[in-house]
This record gives sequence, C-alpha cells and structure tokens, in this order.
Amino acid sequence: MSVTLPFTGRTEAIARLRQLHARRRQVLLVGAEGMGKTALIEHLQLSLPLLVCWQSGSFQAIARSLNQSSMPVSGRRILPRQSELLSVLTKAKMPVVFDGLPWTNLKLSSFFECVGQRTPVWISCRSAEVWDFGFYQPFLWKFARVELKPFCLSETRALVEAALNAGCLAPRTPEEIEEWHCRCRGVPGVLCGLIERHESRKLKRNRALPRSG
Repeated sequence: MSVTLPFTGRTEAIARLRQLHARRRQVLLVGAEGMGKTALIEHLQLSLPLLVCWQSGSFQAIARSLNQSSMPVSGRRILPRQSELLSVLTKAKMPVVFDGLPWTNLKLSSFFECVGQRTPVWISCRSAEVWDFGFYQPFLWKFARVELKPFCLSETRALVEAALNAGCLAPRTPEEIEEWHCRCRGVPGVLCGLIERHESRKLKRNRALPRSG
C-alpha cells in the first residue's frame, strides 16, 4: 500500500504474549492465512526482545533470515549448518520466533527441540494438526497456545478508522463497514486487501482528473 496502516486490534493476544514472554514460555501462535500473525510479531518486536526468523522452512532459509537481521554474526556470512545456527540462536539470549512454519521434517524437528532446550521458542503457523505441522507436532504439548481468530466488528471498525486517519479511505458509513466486515468474514488480511483496492481506485481517479489552469 502507498500508506502503511497502524497496527490495530489483538489486545488480548498481545497481553497474553507479553505474559508468556516474561515467563520465558514456549509459544505456539496459530492462525489461518490472513489472520495477521506476521503483523502481530512485527508489532511485538518493537517493544519486546525477539529474534525473528521470517523464513523457517529449512536450515538455509533460517540462515538467510538471520543474515538479513541486525544481529552481528562475527563479521561473516552464516552457513546453513545446524551447529552454527544453534550457536547464533542461543547466544542471542532471547526468544526465537520461527514465523510461518510449514511442514517440519525430522531434521528440523530435532533442531527446534535443541533450540528449545536452550532458549524459548515461539512458532507461528497456520495449523497445529499433525498432518499439517509435521514431525515436531508431538512436542507441542510444551507450548502455550495463542490462537488468532477473525476480527469482531469493533476491530474491523478500528482498522477502517486507522485507514481513514492514514488517508487511505474516504469516510465510511456504519452500514458500509458492517458490509465490509461480512465480506471479509473478519479476516484482517482480506480487509486490508479491500482497503488497498479502494486506495488504488482512488489514485487512478485522481490521476484521471483534468489539470486546472
């Protein structure tokens, strides 16, 4: 989007995650596509020490993700080897977040267990079912589960209000906001897509207006 929307909603989830962070608990953040798991992690990272691996599907992806972070790594490129990755993750002395985790194979499962023995692990995923999660699923009993559900109408209103304040939207009537809420079924990602399309149409209309003078 041409204008970045402020983070809104998820008050209960934020409070719960702050408590779990203070207690150094393992966390499983579950939510369907578009529920805002990544946005929530980005928001928490502004005020909580978290080492985030934005790509978590393989050792190479984790290494690339860390190499793009601001954490110093002895002035050299991280190699995708388990021992080096384990050392980097645990030396940070903060919870390690694996965002958007797909299927976990045996090697990744063993690696996550090693990390979890040294520092808190947070995992963000769409589903914790064994057929979706993979071989690490039996270890999830150790994790405190936080599930992101669809927005309620008041949260949808808050996001639309944020878009209005950011200049992405013209004022909407309560009836229009309720219609958008029903169309999106409370999914923040879908709502953001509607706002983006609205902004795109507005920009096209403004460009098409004849210039005065």
